[in-house]
Amino acid sequence: MSVTSHFYLLSPPGFKFYRGDIYFAGGGDFAVAEAAALLANRWGIPASVDTQALPLFYKLELDGSLDVDGALTDERAGAMRVESELGWTYMLRHTAQALAKAADVDELTSRRRAAIFIQEWGGLEAFGPQAVTRLEGQLRAVDMKLKYLKPHAFIGVIALRHVAGELHRAGMLHPPDMPVLLERLNAPTPPQPLSLPQVRPIGVHRPLVARNAHRTEGEQKWTESVRDDVATWLDQRDEHVVAEVSRFKIYKPRQAELLLHRIRAPEASIDGVKVADVYQQLPAAVWIGRVVPLDSEPASTLIRRLVCSIDFGPDSATYPIVLCPNWLRLLQWRAHEDAPGVYIDVSGGAVARVVWWRDAGPVDIDDESIWGEGCYVTLNKAGLAQFTATCGNAVINVFATREVQKPREYGEKFFEAARNSYSI
Repeated sequence: MSVTSHFYLLSPPGFKFYRGDIYFAGGGDFAVAEAAALLANRWGIPASVDTQALPLFYKLELDGSLDVDGALTDERAGAMRVESELGWTYMLRHTAQALAKAADVDELTSRRRAAIFIQEWGGLEAFGPQAVTRLEGQLRAVDMKLKYLKPHAFIGVIALRHVAGELHRAGMLHPPDMPVLLERLNAPTPPQPLSLPQVRPIGVHRPLVARNAHRTEGEQKWTESVRDDVATWLDQRDEHVVAEVSRFKIYKPRQAELLLHRIRAPEASIDGVKVADVYQQLPAAVWIGRVVPLDSEPASTLIRRLVCSIDFGPDSATYPIVLCPNWLRLLQWRAHEDAPGVYIDVSGGAVARVVWWRDAGPVDIDDESIWGEGCYVTLNKAGLAQFTATCGNAVINVFATREVQKPREYGEKFFEAARNSYSI
């Protein structure tokens, strides 16, 4: 199959081939158009956009309030009970504001234009409370609890993408604004690379359970063992784990769930009650076609938590971390082109790895089972030497919690936390 036929299968309506090139002839969805352009570029196929004059609607001077009466909205589902032009994008107001600012148009105009699209596609009947009820009924029919996109929220994003498409074809959106707009429109382009989980690393041990102890005594011993979880990391295979976010869950059928969470990073704040709290205090980076830090300073933690508008569910880590891009620039490190997660220095030698791992034990309906996952960052001797030469002796802070969860009628719950700091 030729490259041309490959693209034909993937191209959306409104995209045409012209003399071997790809010609974007009015594909309405801005995100789809940008994704198609990216794909064409990667395949080495010239691509062009069909420029069109801005529809007359955008030139109208509209008056009205930008607020929406909350009484018109269903409290449980969030869908509108009564048709309201601005109600469709009320939950997406910040996105609509960013789009209007980038294109230098009025927010009211862009949101009303989005409402016109939605009304053409079916309006309240297709995407209102009845649509939510229909969808929930279909999900109940399979007797499963599943996450789903609420129709009114989903269609609001799609409508704003079509508004962005009109503005883009009119030449009113500029390249520097594209990545942020695509992120806000729930379609970061290029998409975040899909990583595959690796095996549990040597040195990250499965937690042990006191099997010969009485149930309550065993649960107490389980939580008290949290002190062992914050021990100083011992080098394994010429690698030193300088940062990690890990969790384990041991499920004891009809008894309890034993939970272990741990986080470690240079200079990390470990004053929280839960590991999730400490994770949220890490400096952030966002995926907008690439990893972009939210400030210009090298993170004292070396790592950043990664934020993305797309929820990959089980196909991504629960607590994803990345090396701070500002540190990569300072140390002159870069990602290896052919080895995902591996970083090399100016000489081309490997210095660091970022790994997402998973681990699990036997699972049977009546048997005890264990499950774990996490992300970690390792530096080899060369990487550690370059890092400490720049920042000095780094202090690694570790915070871990162990918890026993069970129904109230099944007995007492237990929770313990531990902290530690050590130099590298």
